Amino acid sequence: MNQKLTNIFANVGPSLISVQQLLTAGAYLIGISFIIRGVMALKQLAEHKNSMGQQHSMKEPMFYILSGAMLLYFPEGLKVFLRTTFGNEQILSYNSLNLSSTFFSNAGNISANVFLFVQVIGYVAFIRGWIIIAKSSSQGGGQHGSFGKGLMHVFGGVLGINIVQTLNVINNTLIGG
Repeated sequence: MNQKLTNIFANVGPSLISVQQLLTAGAYLIGISFIIRGVMALKQLAEHKNSMGQQHSMKEPMFYILSGAMLLYFPEGLKVFLRTTFGNEQILSYNSLNLSSTFFSNAGNISANVFLFVQVIGYVAFIRGWIIIAKSSSQGGGQHGSFGKGLMHVFGGVLGINIVQTLNVINNTLIGG
């Protein structure tokens, strides 16, 4: 069973870098569409203000523009979150892991591929978090608590993207590395 798992991650590992680039390109496209939707919502808000219709808030256009900007400037926005969370903006490689666990020290190439897989999941969570935050502001479109859910996806995505530093922080906190 362990050999099959090793083969799976060895085969999937090289293509994960391309998946990360695809996710970044998708984030750009989603960001552009969110900014357009935010500007259109601002336009509708201005038209409704002129006609003295229902009360509309600025929440929806601002959240869509903010989320769109974060996704449009995905690499720079991610660097801001990495610097805020870890104190630097570098995503550490597998070689920087400071764990004394036998699994991580003996696993070799599979660990690098597993960490790359977790980073891809972190990218997905980060992008999905901004989508949830944007949709939480829609009129009747967001569920109760979806803004907090979106923030947790963003923060969890940052932790997943820099999984090596996250494990180092946990190791230093619990064991005193």
